[in-house]
Amino acid sequence: MTHPLVKDPHDLASYTSLPQPFFSHDEGFYLHWTVGQKELYIEFEDDHRVSYVKMWGVNIEHEMETGYLDDVGFDDLWAWLTTNEPANVPP
Repeated sequence: MTHPLVKDPHDLASYTSLPQPFFSHDEGFYLHWTVGQKELYIEFEDDHRVSYVKMWGVNIEHEMETGYLDDVGFDDLWAWLTTNEPANVPP
């Protein structure tokens, strides 16, 4: 049986890091995952909203996307993070 975060135990590229939890300066709580050059932040905000940041580079205008989980499901974000598709392809 394989770990649910590893698609193929023989392929290190399929490994998905465990989330890195941390608190923000504005009392929110974040979970952060990294897979290759892709990064996903999920923030549990103090107003009970859940937002996300997808990053695949350093250019804020062209290599990052933000939104709320109300608009995009977690499954779509997870699929984007864990597939071998190019990083800039939207979910």
